[in-house]
Amino acid sequence: MRSKWSMLPEELRLQVLETLAHSSFEKHGLTNYALVCKSWKSIFEKANFRSLTIDQEDFEHLAKIPKRCWPYVKHVWLRIELEKYYPMLRTGSVPTLSNTVDEKHARKPNPYIGMALANKSLGFDNLAATFLVEASDFFQAYKPEWIWRDLRSLTLTSYLLDPKRKVDEINGMLQAAGVAALAMPMLQTLEIWNGGVGHAAVFAYHAERGEAAISWTSTWDLVFNPYIVDVWRKVGYKNHRCEKLGIEQRLIEDTDAIRRYVDVIELLRTKKHVISRQSLDELRLSIESLMFLDRASMYLLCDNTCLAQAIMAAQSNLRRTAAEDALAEFLEKWTGILGKRLRSTSRTTRTLATLSLALSIILGAEGSRRWWKKRRHENEQGRKLVRTNSWLHNKDGSRTIYVPYKDGTSKVVINTTKPLTFEAHRRLFLNPPRVSGLGDGTVPSAQTKPGLNLAFLHQFLSLMSIMIPRWSSKEAGLLLSHGVFLMLRTYLSLVVARLDGELVRDLVAGQGKAFLWGIVKWCGLGTFASYTNAMIKFLESKVSIAFRTRLTRYIHDIYLNENLNYYKLSNLDGGVGQGADQFITQDLTLFCASAANLYSSLGKPFVDICVFSFQLYRSLGPLAWIGLMSNYFLTASILRKLSPPFGKLKAVEGRKEGDFRSLHARLIANAEEVAFYGGAEMEKTFLNKEYKSLKSWMEGIYMLKIRYNILEDFILKYSWSAYGYLLASLPVFLPAWGGVGGAAEMAEGGEKGGRERNRMKSFITNKRLMLSLADAGGRMMYSIKDLAELAGYTSRVYTLISTLHRVHANAYYLRSGQSELYSLSDVQGTIQKGFDGVRFEQVPVVAPGLWPQGGEELVESLSMIVRRGEHLLISGPNGVGKSAISRILAGLWPVYRGLVSRPKSIGEDGIMFLPQRPYLSPGTLRDQVIYPDGHVDMREKRKSENDLQKILEAARLGYLPDREGGWDTRKEWKDVLSGGEKQRMQFARLLYHEPQYAIIDEGTSAVSSDVEGLLYETCKERGITLITISTRASLKKYHTYNLQLGVGDDADSWEFERIGTEREKMQVEKEVQDLRERLAQVDELKKRREEIEKELNAVWTEKGDLLDAPSYIGIDEAPVSSEESIEA
Repeated sequence: MRSKWSMLPEELRLQVLETLAHSSFEKHGLTNYALVCKSWKSIFEKANFRSLTIDQEDFEHLAKIPKRCWPYVKHVWLRIELEKYYPMLRTGSVPTLSNTVDEKHARKPNPYIGMALANKSLGFDNLAATFLVEASDFFQAYKPEWIWRDLRSLTLTSYLLDPKRKVDEINGMLQAAGVAALAMPMLQTLEIWNGGVGHAAVFAYHAERGEAAISWTSTWDLVFNPYIVDVWRKVGYKNHRCEKLGIEQRLIEDTDAIRRYVDVIELLRTKKHVISRQSLDELRLSIESLMFLDRASMYLLCDNTCLAQAIMAAQSNLRRTAAEDALAEFLEKWTGILGKRLRSTSRTTRTLATLSLALSIILGAEGSRRWWKKRRHENEQGRKLVRTNSWLHNKDGSRTIYVPYKDGTSKVVINTTKPLTFEAHRRLFLNPPRVSGLGDGTVPSAQTKPGLNLAFLHQFLSLMSIMIPRWSSKEAGLLLSHGVFLMLRTYLSLVVARLDGELVRDLVAGQGKAFLWGIVKWCGLGTFASYTNAMIKFLESKVSIAFRTRLTRYIHDIYLNENLNYYKLSNLDGGVGQGADQFITQDLTLFCASAANLYSSLGKPFVDICVFSFQLYRSLGPLAWIGLMSNYFLTASILRKLSPPFGKLKAVEGRKEGDFRSLHARLIANAEEVAFYGGAEMEKTFLNKEYKSLKSWMEGIYMLKIRYNILEDFILKYSWSAYGYLLASLPVFLPAWGGVGGAAEMAEGGEKGGRERNRMKSFITNKRLMLSLADAGGRMMYSIKDLAELAGYTSRVYTLISTLHRVHANAYYLRSGQSELYSLSDVQGTIQKGFDGVRFEQVPVVAPGLWPQGGEELVESLSMIVRRGEHLLISGPNGVGKSAISRILAGLWPVYRGLVSRPKSIGEDGIMFLPQRPYLSPGTLRDQVIYPDGHVDMREKRKSENDLQKILEAARLGYLPDREGGWDTRKEWKDVLSGGEKQRMQFARLLYHEPQYAIIDEGTSAVSSDVEGLLYETCKERGITLITISTRASLKKYHTYNLQLGVGDDADSWEFERIGTEREKMQVEKEVQDLRERLAQVDELKKRREEIEKELNAVWTEKGDLLDAPSYIGIDEAPVSSEESIEA
């Protein structure tokens, strides 16, 4: 052997020795190799001392290790054997570490070992304990006076990190870990991990350089509850002053690769604190190199050829696994069966089968081609419509829009609510039944407070008629599917309870085969139960979104329509104040989420209570059932009586949230004006005051919740648990009253120990049923608070919709004892649409007040008529009602008396209004010109982008497409265009729509006089009759008539006259003569001014002597202009 070894090259010999030294499993045998020669000693001595495993009694032998060998030591594994510990309940002391227990028991997690390690680790710098210690035991042993002052890293394992465990158990353990981490001021890294075949998970906390983060890496998803995030945020802030806490979650998809703990450690990246890089490589290569090592050791007895053959044999054996062999055998078997069947069929059968297969392939390919063609056409159409910000009109009145989704578009069909639906729902929202407490003549009722009463029931059912319009709707199908899964979960709970009892019975009886079969059934049941729970949460989210979609579209249809409800809701009615956006967005979302959750939090527990109560009645007898029912009614009455009015509190909180948001919205809308005035401090005062009010209210709610939660937790958790144990003991202590369990207790005979096993099974089953029953009852009791909050959200949403119905139907009626003049209940005028012109007959111009207040009369009675081609200028000082005329004509303000006539349509061949503040919509540059039309409407009018370019040139904006990048450019146009460009854009819209009549309210105040004249002349050339509201006298030359408001001593009269008459000329000449007379008095006024100044500058003594003027008073005065003399 020695001759053959020396014949090998030196490099190969070193490689064989290194492989043998670093890959051997029997480390204690390396010492014999080191004694062969010095060259072998240098290699095997390093491997021998690289990892040391010592017991407690071997500490004194460490000093015998040669000094030259200490640099080779990389890891020292200390084996501590613990004796069995039997705790004394009287002392309550923490167990200590000792050295007299068997190793196989020490490898199992023991709660006392975890408690002892937690106590002894207070002085450690780093700690990594895997599988010997359970993490939950370690953290539960924590006491408030403990402090790990130097602990920087902590790595533990926990059997709770398993996909089969409950989420609440995992969250509870992680929360306990955070509480203990608050006592670790130097902690930088904490890892809790676990793994098995097909699953792995690790929770990690890292903090360094002012940053802290928690992460969850596993083969399944876990949702952290808010308490976990809060406690770990406190850990980061207390220990490292980290203001923010990062949260990261990573899902491991390749679960098939997890077969050994090596794979778990590698996937979870816990190598740094669990095992070294070198040791990890050893574990990973342990199985793969086993056969190779056997051949390598045999090389000492064979030649090179035998070694090569051994390596090739090992590689060939590792080429295919047993699973691959089984798969190959399965394929070969069924391939042979199919081939045999085909060979036994006739030629006609095979021909027909071939033709059928070919035909199905052809038809499938053609169907796929048509589907793909249709899909591609929809995608192209969708991208085009998204680019042009347009939509499609359908024959049934609905609209099809495309919204961006991932890399393409998604098609959405919006069906409008029919007017008959609004008529049918008006009775529910405007005329509620008197028994509901909402019929006092106000909508919403001022006498009804949000809460669990008949008013809430009527409000909720009224909203449900919108959310579920018919039983064949999508929402009804989702609720039915949700209900099926909820019932299925109830059934699974019964099966789990029964299976749990059988497992414990078989375990106690020592029936291994039955116990293993029960474990298999448990795993299969767990898979199905996990799918059921996931579907319940998914369907609940779908129901919430479906409810919100129904309500949002319903509100949009009644909010945005030709009746201008979106304007009247805030400016005339005032039922929801200025916070309509708060109602439509936040309140509606909270209501839909709460309503969807109500189905599972109230209906499911009720069914569970009925089913579990019946099962317990059979198992425990009538006495237990009576006790359960009495406990429920007693608990419900106590909680109902002591429960705060959460509905009212939530409603008020929502209103205060809306007020706070409206203040911010007002600041954003008027930011420029506030900045010019320098009013930041004043606005901050308003915001802080409103926020303080909101904060105080929310703190009050939280204080009430604390008291209520203390009572609720004590009753629902601890008192119910104690009561459940009492009921579970009935079959044992009172078998005559114990139902089926009591009958089994009283039965005689049976095998030895059978009664104890059946008693254990019954107790475990009944305990599981009572836990599920307690959970259902707890959710029923918790739902009282949820119902109260839902009542608050329901009141808010019902208030919004009822107010919208009141505005839509103009349902304002006189209340008893009220007779406000010019209130919304005092509207007696008429609007006539379809008149070829604009006419006012005995119409008072009134600025309306918010309902039920009356309005302010600006003009007593206005009568005029403007026909086609007769342009009208409405002039007068500010505040006399010029813009009010346009609002009455547009239908924004009511016609309290008289008759108003106007064209029927708005836009083409009708009437169009240009408001005082130009409005630029979101969208493309094209949308700004054609607003309120869309791209499809523009095509229907047979207008192209060339026509739009000509319109912009006529409005002196022809440079915009080139400057802004084309017609499809999207920008925030209100910030891009200047004031003059905004007003000219309004004229571009006017030229695009070409109405017969146009009302222009201060439409050229930011435009130069020459461009102003060109715009007016262009409109007149296109046949547009202009009605202009302005204070500019220069605009008279473009108009035929002048309506002057604010005439008379009280500024409450008006004059309507033709421009250019003899009377007007005489008035102009009179004004010129008056100016000449005032200019002629300039010299006299200057002389009088000098006399007054001399008298003011003179100084007298007490004796009446006149003193000279002081030297600093100039004698020569600056010349006074004629304008200044006129003002004097």
